[in-house]
Formats: sequence, C-alpha cells, structure tokens
Amino acid sequence: MEQADGLRLRGEQGGAATETGHPDQHHLPGPTETPLAQANKQTWLGFGAGYRAELGIEAATSLQQAYPLLFLCSDAASAINGITLVTDAGYFRSGITGSFPNATPTVQFLFSL
Repeated sequence: MEQADGLRLRGEQGGAATETGHPDQHHLPGPTETPLAQANKQTWLGFGAGYRAELGIEAATSLQQAYPLLFLCSDAASAINGITLVTDAGYFRSGITGSFPNATPTVQFLFSL
C-alpha cells in the first residue's frame, strides 16, 4: 500500500489499476461547507442552492464528503475500478431525469464538454 495525503491507496492488488498503480476512481463532490467555501460563499455554496432549498438540506459537510473517499481507499472497495462518484445530494441526477429542471442546463453543458 502507498500513502498519499494520509490515506492508504490500493495499488496493484486491488482491481485493475492505472499506469501509476492506482485504481481509476474519481470523486466529484457537490458544494461542501468548508472555511474556504464560506470565504467564497456566493460562488461555491450558491451552486445548487435552489435544489438544496427545495429538498430542505444544507451543503454537505467535509465529513460527509470524506466517507465515500475513505470507502474507495479501503480494501472493501478493492474490486471497484473505473468509477466516477458524484456526491452532490442528487443534483446531477435530477438534471438528467428532469426532476429538478433548473439542473438540466448544467448537466447538458457538462455532457457537451
């Protein structure tokens, strides 16, 4: 196991790995309540605010965003490879399905890239 930023990362022993020996996993967090986000509140925490307000939820905490990362870096996820994990309380999916129409333009823009 290698150490990176204090987290154990699976190398060649867990699932197929990239050339660097690390599984091809990506974490795309939604708005997260941090001191840096507070300093840029309108920009960083404003994204998806209408969606969260409609659901009655707040932006994620750092701990809520850390849990999926800890799982992906654990031996429990050794068979997982080639994943992009979006942890945005469902905002992106709501744009795909149209259940929250204001998210649809954002999703369409991202798909166009």
